[in-house]
Amino acid sequence: MSTLTSLNECQTKDDLVALIKKQDRTIYALQHNDRKYENLFNNSLDGIYRSTPDGKFINVNTALVKMLGYNSKGELLKINIRKELYFDDNDRKEVVNHFYESEKFRHRLYKKDGSIIWVENHGENITDTNGELLYYEGIVRDVTEIKKASDIQKVLLNISQNGYKQEDLKSYNRFIISELGKLIDVSNSYIAYYNKGKETISIPFISGEEADEEFPVTKTLTGYVINSRKPLLVGLKEFKELEAAGEIELVGIACKIWLGVPLIVENEVIGAIVVQSYDNENAYNQQDIELLEFVSTYISSAIEKNKQILELKKFSLAVEQSSNTIAITDIKGNIEYVNSKFTESTGYTKEEALGANPRILNSGKQPATYYADMWETISSGKVWKGEFQNKSKSGKLYWERAAITPIKNKEGVVTNYMAIKEDVTLQKATEKKLRKVTNEATLAKEVLRKVLDNIPIRIFWKDTESKFLGCNKAYLAEMGFDSEDDVIGKTDFEIHLKKDAERFRANELEIMQSAQPRIKYTEYINHPDKKQIVLTSKLPFFNNNNEVIGVLGASEDITERLENEKKLKKATNAAISANLSKSIFLSNMSHEIRTPLNAILGYSQLLQDGDNLTKVQYENLQTINRSGEHLLALINDILDMSKIEAGRITLKEADFNFAVMLKEVEGLFKFKAAQKNIELNIIPKNYIPENIFADESKIRQVIINLIGNALKFTSKGFVRITIDVLKNNFINVAVKDSGVGILEEEQENVFKPFEQAQKGARVSGGTGLGLAISKKFANLMEGDITIKSTYGEGSEFSFTFGFKESKKSENIEETEDVKVVSLIPEMKGLKLAVVDDRFENRDILLQKLNPLGFDIKQAENGLEAVELYKKWKPDIILMDVVMPVLNGIEATRQILQMKGDHDVKIFIVSASALESEQQEVMEIGATVFIKKPVNFVDLLAEMVDKGGVKFEYEIKKKIEIHYGEASEISEDEKEKFINAALEGDFLLLEELLIDLENSTNKTFKHLDDCIKEMEFDELINWLKS
Repeated sequence: MSTLTSLNECQTKDDLVALIKKQDRTIYALQHNDRKYENLFNNSLDGIYRSTPDGKFINVNTALVKMLGYNSKGELLKINIRKELYFDDNDRKEVVNHFYESEKFRHRLYKKDGSIIWVENHGENITDTNGELLYYEGIVRDVTEIKKASDIQKVLLNISQNGYKQEDLKSYNRFIISELGKLIDVSNSYIAYYNKGKETISIPFISGEEADEEFPVTKTLTGYVINSRKPLLVGLKEFKELEAAGEIELVGIACKIWLGVPLIVENEVIGAIVVQSYDNENAYNQQDIELLEFVSTYISSAIEKNKQILELKKFSLAVEQSSNTIAITDIKGNIEYVNSKFTESTGYTKEEALGANPRILNSGKQPATYYADMWETISSGKVWKGEFQNKSKSGKLYWERAAITPIKNKEGVVTNYMAIKEDVTLQKATEKKLRKVTNEATLAKEVLRKVLDNIPIRIFWKDTESKFLGCNKAYLAEMGFDSEDDVIGKTDFEIHLKKDAERFRANELEIMQSAQPRIKYTEYINHPDKKQIVLTSKLPFFNNNNEVIGVLGASEDITERLENEKKLKKATNAAISANLSKSIFLSNMSHEIRTPLNAILGYSQLLQDGDNLTKVQYENLQTINRSGEHLLALINDILDMSKIEAGRITLKEADFNFAVMLKEVEGLFKFKAAQKNIELNIIPKNYIPENIFADESKIRQVIINLIGNALKFTSKGFVRITIDVLKNNFINVAVKDSGVGILEEEQENVFKPFEQAQKGARVSGGTGLGLAISKKFANLMEGDITIKSTYGEGSEFSFTFGFKESKKSENIEETEDVKVVSLIPEMKGLKLAVVDDRFENRDILLQKLNPLGFDIKQAENGLEAVELYKKWKPDIILMDVVMPVLNGIEATRQILQMKGDHDVKIFIVSASALESEQQEVMEIGATVFIKKPVNFVDLLAEMVDKGGVKFEYEIKKKIEIHYGEASEISEDEKEKFINAALEGDFLLLEELLIDLENSTNKTFKHLDDCIKEMEFDELINWLKS
């Protein structure tokens, strides 16, 4: 009811007085509640706050001001909560999200001094009647100590529970330090272990690194803590004071603050935990002392327990791996445990031994009273020592020296017996000769004996008279003796031939008299049936008075090794010779094929220069030229493969227009793709540089090979070439086709020389070298070729290669198809000598060069060339290499030596394939090396470039060519082509093609390509299409 309504209802003065009194009581009650809330707000031990959503305090109580380390309420009300109390915005958002659920949430806050406290925040959203957020209100309690205690409890629990998981004490140290790092800065820390007997401390682990250091406990801070049995926190000042007082000595660099706490177990100091800082003098304080002191008790116990666990593990491992036989029985003598040595010595498996009685080993050689005495001794709780002559499962007798010890529980009651037994069979057999030797020496000798007998070389030792004192098993086996007794006391004169024995004795006398060893010298030992070569070392050995008392020797039979080395050397020489023979054979083969091929291609090029050729004649000449070039490509493939195998292929990098090269390659295959109705595209995936610096020839060869293969094995669909520039200056050329694909198990074969896939119609001819060479080229260019293929769906070959940015920025211009007509007038009559022992080679060059205006003379060998130069002084010499009387290399050398000021250019024109031969002529000063068959365009270009020759040109007359389709071939002619293709008759197919083109006056380029590439399956499919 409103006050106005109440007034309206007042009818008398008394009613008005009563209403006023009621209002006074209400106002008093409200004021009283406000005072109660204000008292609660101000006097609460917990922090209370109101804050805006954008991060400003509306009101805070004194407890919160103190909790956060501020000087006044006003100072705290000014701060930005998000920036000055929280680590970041996400922390505050997470806290505010819990206000919607009105639940407690534990989180971190920054105090004014930058330190961190943990609080428990119980806040809620305060909204208006419309549900709009007005502010946040909450209570904050400092739970830093609770959190710290919880963290300590977790760390101690982890240290206690995980000790048994560590392999050794170092690992456990690392684990302890790691756990302590959750409570205190341990970036520079260690745990030291105190050895009271030696008065040393050892530190197996320092600040994350293994140390294995041990040093005296005196004069160290760690020793100070151990001896005082109290924690110690010292800064640089206190450290200097201790040093000045002589309490400690500085080792290395002094730290700015050092804190150490002793580790004590059952009132015995076992070591200390140390943390230190070299750069922050406030890194540790009294709270850290209390923390380390508190956890040290638990850590001490955990370390001691871990030591016991590790010792138990070591003991168990030592027992299992002991070289002695170990068995444990119950009090009735039933076997409960045996180690591996027991099963090895006795022949009984563990399963057979467990539950059995040791009497299974009783040989019956010792009386029953002997065993009765043993039982009487151990039953009384005493240790029994003695020897047994036992019998193994196989019946073999052997001696064991045994110690049987009763095992007692905490009450002192015997629960088990443990027997440790050592095989002393050999020792018993040699005891008579070793009576003067102490037990310790006996054990040492046995250890040495085991070592010596496991060395494969012969070891022996003799006295000053060269009488054998002993030897190892290798010596006995080599010399044919059964036991060492057969050798001891003898000299070499009783073992070896007299001549050898005299030499051995002389060597040993020299060694003993000079007291100097002879190491690893070769000597021969003569046997009745063989002669042995041994590598021997002998050295004197001395007594305690440093007197020579004999000689120790070692010899190793190296007869077989030397023989193997000879064989290996012979095989290596044979391999080198075979490789050289292969190179010479390939060179000769190349030379012999290139020489006639030079005539074939040379005359065909000469004939093509004629102006009155009919179309058919021109096509016939092109067919001859293409066939010759195919053969030349085959030769080059084989030579390339040979060079790759020999590691002699190198990169010839230069600037070139990559974009133009791709365009040219696409042009090579456009017609063939159109004939097969295959879509052929080159697609750049990103910006492709026009000019690059790389090996153009090899890149072109690889791309042509990949596209050619794709078209060869694709009958319909597409061949798609994508170009992608990758990171770090690499280009990827991916050739994808919709062809037949390759079976997964055959995909690796396609990169092997002379191998092809056998499935998917991949039997369509070729040398089988293309992909092998391409992959090697890619590897040479720091790239690779990979394959993805699904049989029946198609293949994708990816070719990556490295390149450098081109030094040229301008584009390479395309030139018109021009023909050299003649030398320029000023150069007509330029003297040119043609030197070749074959008429047809000289004739081709004469016919090509005579019309150009050269003054030409000929020589048939190198000697004639030298004489011709003396008399005529030609300006240019075209010099063959392989010629009778005097070869081209020597002729070139002699001409260059006599040329004086005359500038003669020597062009080596040779069919040689040997790089060494090419390199030799270039090194002695030849102008250029041109391989046969000679390409006249290249020859004339080299004359311009290297010889300074200048020509006049005219644009070539183009001959119009009409291409024929499969539909224009009669069925009879198709049948002839198909039969020839099925038989693989290359020559017949060439003849049929010439006849067909002559009769139709058209060019069948697809047929020609199939024949040239030996793609006979494709040829048949095209004819039938």
